[in-house]
Amino acid sequence: MENYNEAFFRAKTNKRASITWVLLLIVACIYYGIKVGTGTLTPGYYAAFAIVGWAVYIVGQALLFIKGMDFKPYKWIVGLGYLAFYSVIAWTALDQISYVFILPLISILILYKDPKFIRTMMWITLFVLISSNAYKGLAKGMMDYMASPECALQLVIVIGCYVCTNMAIVDTFCVMVFSARQPMCCQTRFTVAVP
Repeated sequence: MENYNEAFFRAKTNKRASITWVLLLIVACIYYGIKVGTGTLTPGYYAAFAIVGWAVYIVGQALLFIKGMDFKPYKWIVGLGYLAFYSVIAWTALDQISYVFILPLISILILYKDPKFIRTMMWITLFVLISSNAYKGLAKGMMDYMASPECALQLVIVIGCYVCTNMAIVDTFCVMVFSARQPMCCQTRFTVAVP
């Protein structure tokens, strides 16, 4: 690893995160656009989430253009920006599947290979998920849904995804950085007694 160039890899990661983010925005716009077309959602709702999503994305792109593709804080713009976009969906969409839009964020976070960043995003995501489900149950009369196994399943799926992502990144980091001296975090976690 003599020729490791952190700026090069950060720029590459930022570009990949940016592409993934714009594709997710397009998918969400199409999905909810269809719901507006069928009368399931109001155009005002669609405008709110589209404005938040695209505005944060455009600000992030402008900063990348001005500061350079290796702009280090971009990962926070992606993480918090996508969470703001997801929050609008989670708190205002009265469907039971809006949580699936958080799963793509996890795929973006994996690109940065930063366990502390992932844990921070996990706690913010859990706040959004729990508060949006509480809002749907208490303010919108969806208490049956809030007490349902599906609601608990959402929470378990999101936590499970974050935990597995974090474990994979920590293990990968240990193998890459400490492969020669085999540190404690990379040693086999299970031992088998041989008779």
